[in-house]
Amino acid sequence: MSEAATAAGLADIYHARNRNADAEPLYKRALSIWNEQGKTESADAADALFALGEIYHSRSDNADAEPMYAGALKAWETLGQLKIVNAITAQSTLGEIYRSEGKYSESEPLLAQALAATEQNDGPNHLDVATNLSHLALLYYCEGKYEAAEPLYKRALEIREKSLGADNALVMQTRQFYAELLREEGRKAEAQQFESQPAHAAHL
Repeated sequence: MSEAATAAGLADIYHARNRNADAEPLYKRALSIWNEQGKTESADAADALFALGEIYHSRSDNADAEPMYAGALKAWETLGQLKIVNAITAQSTLGEIYRSEGKYSESEPLLAQALAATEQNDGPNHLDVATNLSHLALLYYCEGKYEAAEPLYKRALEIREKSLGADNALVMQTRQFYAELLREEGRKAEAQQFESQPAHAAHL
């Protein structure tokens, strides 16, 4: 086994055990070797970049997480692997980072791709689909594109209510977001009516 593969393998073990301080330098060492060998867009390099992105993101260090996710996605795109689970996670997370930074034009294609891939992989009514719907809806909300956000929030709410039940905290939070969206559209009476109705009776 090569030095890079050995370093990355040990890093994976540390990362799985939440020993990220030990994993980080090993991932960097592996990536340095692969870079010297011209293997920066290999599957192994993509996995290491993604893992570093996850480590940095867990520390709320988005400045360092961004290039890791972007590099991993570039490699997976080259390899035709943008629909694997980690690639979808990278798209969603990087899209959320861009949204939080106001980089809306960079965020939208990533969030839209993550939604489409999740629907294809898991079916239209999976909870992960609801998560991606909410992410894209929030982006549109931030952009003031309320008409685009509304059907996404409605669909996310439908999926979550069917899967989790009307009294689930996440369902209630989604209802609040949807009601707030209605207020922003000037539909205050609808928002109040929506909030006052029992969840199962709300008009979705």
